[in-house]
Amino acid sequence: PILTTLRSLGVAAIVCSDLRECELVFRLHAASVSLFVGHDEDGAKMNEVLKTNPRFAKTPVILTTSKWSDQQCIDHQATPMGANAYLRMPVDDKDFIRIVDEILGTSLSHGQGYNVSDQLSALEV
Repeated sequence: PILTTLRSLGVAAIVCSDLRECELVFRLHAASVSLFVGHDEDGAKMNEVLKTNPRFAKTPVILTTSKWSDQQCIDHQATPMGANAYLRMPVDDKDFIRIVDEILGTSLSHGQGYNVSDQLSALEV
């Protein structure tokens, strides 16, 4: 539901958890991507692929995790491969959209395409 919601709000995001899937999707759609959301180890590996490629190094990254501790997230963020944000699963949809706003400088959570009182899963494309 998050990917569909982001698309409906005009955010071109790649959301995936499998490294091979991420690489394929990114190759096909990289020119129009404004955000990458990865999950756990494969998400972190794809983040490294992006950070080491000058063409994609500035792509904003959110890493979600169900395995990493808060300290592991802090330690990873302090490295050159650090993401823009780390979220522990499950993620509240409204909090996720607020973080996207912070990273992209958008106002999705302030009435521009998204109403804070809306449930993201209820939005239809």
